Amino acid sequence: MGNWTKITLFCFFLGQFQVVFAQNNEKEENSWKSKWTISGYHKALYQYNSINPSFVPQNSPIPLPVVQLNTSDYLYHNRINARFYGKNFTFAAGMRNRVFAGYTNSNFNTLRDDGTLPFSGYDDFLDYTHQDGFIPLNIPWFQSKIASALSVFDRFYIDLDREKWHLRVGRQRINWGINQQFNPNDLFNPFNLFDIDYEERPGVDAIRYERYTGLLSSWEISYAPADSVKNHVAAFRYKTNYSGYDFQAIAGKWKTRIALGGGWSGNIKKSGFSGEFTYFLPYKDLPKINPAQTNLVLSTSVDYAFLDGPFVSLGYLFNFRGTTDPTLVTLLSGNIGRTSPYNPMPFRHTITSAALFTIGELTNLTLTILSTPKAEIFIAIPSLSYSINGDLDASVFAQIFLTENPFEDQYTWFSNAIFVRLKQSF
Repeated sequence: MGNWTKITLFCFFLGQFQVVFAQNNEKEENSWKSKWTISGYHKALYQYNSINPSFVPQNSPIPLPVVQLNTSDYLYHNRINARFYGKNFTFAAGMRNRVFAGYTNSNFNTLRDDGTLPFSGYDDFLDYTHQDGFIPLNIPWFQSKIASALSVFDRFYIDLDREKWHLRVGRQRINWGINQQFNPNDLFNPFNLFDIDYEERPGVDAIRYERYTGLLSSWEISYAPADSVKNHVAAFRYKTNYSGYDFQAIAGKWKTRIALGGGWSGNIKKSGFSGEFTYFLPYKDLPKINPAQTNLVLSTSVDYAFLDGPFVSLGYLFNFRGTTDPTLVTLLSGNIGRTSPYNPMPFRHTITSAALFTIGELTNLTLTILSTPKAEIFIAIPSLSYSINGDLDASVFAQIFLTENPFEDQYTWFSNAIFVRLKQSF
C-alpha cells in the first residue's frame, strides 16, 4: 500500500476527529483551553559500548560481526504528550523528538555494508528502531555524519469510552501481556526489554473495540493493518475472573500464522503468580498442521514484595523454536533487540530474575538477570536512579553479556554497555 493511500486514510481519521470536535465544541462552562493537558520531558543519554578484544582475535577463523571495540553514542530525546478532553471523546497525541550523534550515526553506512547492522539503509534503520507504522507519522529531519534528527508520533488516537463499551482508533498501545519481561500474548506491539530509554513502550496503528460484559469480564477485538495482507494482525481476547484469578483467552491472525493462547494472574498465598502462552501455526497449511512450522511460547513468573525489603521476581520463558545449544553465535545471530511474541529470545529455555530496591525516598536500584539453564549465556541489566528534585532525575544503566569464549576456552564477559541519563520532566 502506497504512502498516498496511507495519508488519505490518516486524513480521513483526522477528518472524523474534526467532525466530532466540531459537534462538541459548543459553549460550555469550562473554556476550550482548560480541556487541554500538556506534559513531557527532556533527556540527555550517553551510551558507551565495549567489546572484549579476546573475542575478536586478528587471525580468527570465525570472524564475529562486532563493531569497533569501544564506541560512544549520544542522544537528545524530547517528548510531548497532549490530551484534549471533549464532551464525549478524548484525543491523545504523543511525539518523540530525537537527535542522534556518535559512532553508530557517523559510521552507519560502513556498519551496514559490513553486515554488522542488519539494515538495507538508514530509512530501514529508522523504520525498525523508531516506530514506522501503517500511517506515515515519522518525520526524518536530516541525516549527516555529525548527527541525525527524527520526530515520531508514537501515540495519535481518538478515544470513546461509554458505560458498556470502549473504542479507540489510531496509533495506540494494545497491551495484552501479563508477565513483566516476555509477553507471548502481546500480539500487536511487544516491547523490547533491552531498550532502556523507552518507558512508554511502542504503539501500533489499530482499531480496538472492547465490550464490558460484567464487573470483571469483557471481550475485545483489535485490528492492525499493514502494507501487505500477510502482515496484518487481527485478534480477539476474552477476560474474566474466577476464584480470585484473572484469566484471558486470545485467538487471531498474527501475520502469516494463527495464534491461540491464554494467560492468568493471581496469588499463591502472599506471592503473585502469573503466566501466558501462545501457540502459533501457519494458516496456509490448514486444515492440516505441519509440526515443523508451529511454535509454542510460554512465559511464567512468581513475585513477592517484602514488607521492608525489595520486590523480587523469578520467571521462566519457554520458546520451542529456540536453540537447545546456546552459544555466542546464536546470541549474535538471534533476535536480541528484535523481540516478537513468536520468538522473544533465541533460546529454548530462558530463566529470568529481577529485584527492585528502594533506598530512602530518592533512590531506586534494580537488577534484572537473564540466563540459560547451564548459564551458557548470562545477561545482567542493573540500574540506579536518583531523584534530584521533583522534576529532575539521574540514572545509570548497564547491560553485561557473559558467555564462553570460543577462542580461549574460558567463561568471561563478551560485551558491556553503560548508559548515563539525565531526565527533566514538565
